[in-house]
Amino acid sequence: MLDALVGGRVTFGTAAETPVVFSNLNGLPVRIIATLQNGGGQPHEPFVLVANQSIQTPKDIKGKRIGYSQGTNAHYYLAKLLDSTQLKFSDIQATSLTPSDFVTAAVNGTLDGFIWGEPFASQAIGFSKGKLHAVESPGLYKGISAVITLQSTIDQKPELLRQAIQALIAADAEIKANPDKSIQTVATRVNFDLALAKDYWPKLNLGIGLDKAAVVRELESQAKWAIENKLVRADANIPDFNQVVVEGFIPAKHR
Repeated sequence: MLDALVGGRVTFGTAAETPVVFSNLNGLPVRIIATLQNGGGQPHEPFVLVANQSIQTPKDIKGKRIGYSQGTNAHYYLAKLLDSTQLKFSDIQATSLTPSDFVTAAVNGTLDGFIWGEPFASQAIGFSKGKLHAVESPGLYKGISAVITLQSTIDQKPELLRQAIQALIAADAEIKANPDKSIQTVATRVNFDLALAKDYWPKLNLGIGLDKAAVVRELESQAKWAIENKLVRADANIPDFNQVVVEGFIPAKHR
């Protein structure tokens, strides 16, 4: 998505906050103009540790083969999980894979576990026939699903972005008015079991908005983590994330 955005193949899209952090640390003018999971009054916690039976608690990942996706918010979640158990990245055998590869690797035993969310978490657990289960850590991390664009689009096509936001607001209204139809549509599109989709749906907290101060704080925290762990070039500096999170496209009643 970010490659398409920066390469000019799309004008706006959605991404988690962590790739936005890395983009700006690398000098790319990616901007956040809205977030998508502001409904329900509860934080969206997208990730779990899907693991074999040798891992019953987060502390059990020491020395284990754990899959993650480098540069994503799942990578950040793994860092927070390790920190919560007083473990370091070097204490595990970490392997960066694409999410679709997590399922095969965990089911066939190449991995002891992986960090990701739905639909791959449930798919892996289902395919494993009891070999895998979910290890949850409530309150560890609140995900941000961001609507992103480039600074040049904000400067040159602000009305187009306002229309995009209005379309998303209309989509929110449709979801609230017809939840069963919405769940069916999404479950079909992502090939996700309908019963699991119905169970997971309330956890998505769908609702467009933008809490700029909270988003800026999270971006700053992740930028510090990336620099401290040498995940970006040595001369990278923390940008002014108040310039990265741009208000003005969300109507006041949705902020």
